[in-house]
This record gives sequence, structure tokens and C-alpha cells, in this order.
Amino acid sequence: MNPLTGLTLACSEPRLSGREEGGALPDNHAQELTWTVHPARRNPAQAVAVGLVVILVPIAILQAGLQPIFAILGFLLLAASLGSFFFPTTVRFDENSVTVRSLWGKKQRQWNRFRSFRYDSEHVRLCTFGHATRLDHFRGLLLRFGGNRKQVLQFVRGKVASPSRGEAVGS
Repeated sequence: MNPLTGLTLACSEPRLSGREEGGALPDNHAQELTWTVHPARRNPAQAVAVGLVVILVPIAILQAGLQPIFAILGFLLLAASLGSFFFPTTVRFDENSVTVRSLWGKKQRQWNRFRSFRYDSEHVRLCTFGHATRLDHFRGLLLRFGGNRKQVLQFVRGKVASPSRGEAVGS
């Protein structure tokens, strides 16, 4: 559970191909790593609480006497911003790229676009700059671990240089 957000992650079993005997990844990086993260499925009580907030905020807007359009906009904005919580996200690493599939579509980025990465106990952020910058939130990718932190970091280290540990990547 992330102490800052209170989110607990759910995942399917990570699939790793191209392993050598003993479970180690080969040095040639000819492998694939795929996992799915679905926070709402992992913590149903939290999903119910968040769902209630999504429903109660528009009701409160209506009770405050504002136009119904504001209630609809409030609902849509909350629901859209919480899409990654309510719906699964699948991440796939392969030889050449990172692919993230979610409710909102598919993002695919080539490994050579990333110059560095930062990580904490729950996430890894792939960054397009060699140093920390405010643009990382817009140009980089924030990926949640799915119970496979060690495998993800090992794969990323083989593809991207310059790890920076301990920085807040989720903020």
C-alpha cells in the first residue's frame, strides 16, 4: 500500500519470457515482461468509497443550487481522472519499446527515448531527460509495479541508464 495515496495495487502474474536457468534474465535483453495493474479489484472497500465520492460530489453540486451542467461536468471529471483506479492497465516491456494499454487507449514509446528513470516502492518513472525536471510528468511514463518490482527494475536497468532512487515519482 502506498502511504501517500493509500492505493494498493492488484496485478496478474507477470509473464517473463527468455529466462535462463535459475530464473535470471539473459544479458541480450531478448525478453518480454507483461503485467496488469488493477487497484480497484485489489481493494474493493476502497473502490466502493471512491465510487461513493464520485456519485456524491455531483449530488452535492446539485444541492448547492448550481446548474445541472456543473454536476455532470463534476461527475465526468472525477470519473475520467480515476479511470486508472477503476479499470485495469496493462504494461508490456519488449526488446524495443514500452507499451501501456488502459481505458484511454495505448501508449507506446521506444526505449531509446528514455534517458533516465526514478523509482520508489510503488512506481517507476521513465524520464526523457537525463536529470529530474518538471516536464517528466508530461513527457515520461509513470508505471505502477504489480508485485514484480525486482523484475521491472532489472528490465529497466538493462534498457535505460541513470537510476535515481528515493525521489518522489508519484507527485
